[in-house]
Amino acid sequence: MVLLNSSSCVKALDTVVITHYDITYSVITMSDPTLLVLASLAEGDKHGYAMMLDIETFAGVKLGPGTLYGAITRLEQQGWIRPVSSTDRRRPYTITPAGRGHLQTQLAGLQQVVKTGLSRLKHA
Repeated sequence: MVLLNSSSCVKALDTVVITHYDITYSVITMSDPTLLVLASLAEGDKHGYAMMLDIETFAGVKLGPGTLYGAITRLEQQGWIRPVSSTDRRRPYTITPAGRGHLQTQLAGLQQVVKTGLSRLKHA
């Protein structure tokens, strides 16, 4: 695997890696880490590493630990996710009702962008 290295991120040519320094890339690809975490948790409670694997599987995006835990912190502060008690050393998180509402709103907005873009492509 060939890696490209820059001051803001490391990218493998066949994968995408988003870091917290690379904000414009996530906007362009519609892969905001907070939305990816919410989408992962919409399926059920997960700890950080399980979220990283799930996100890579369903979105093709590999979040670095700093990006993932930064998103988790922001989501907790907003009240959109919360930790779940566990006897394991790993800390699982769950999406809150407010988090589900936020995810639905954001996905509806993205759906409109996709619908409009596809419609315009037909007429181009």
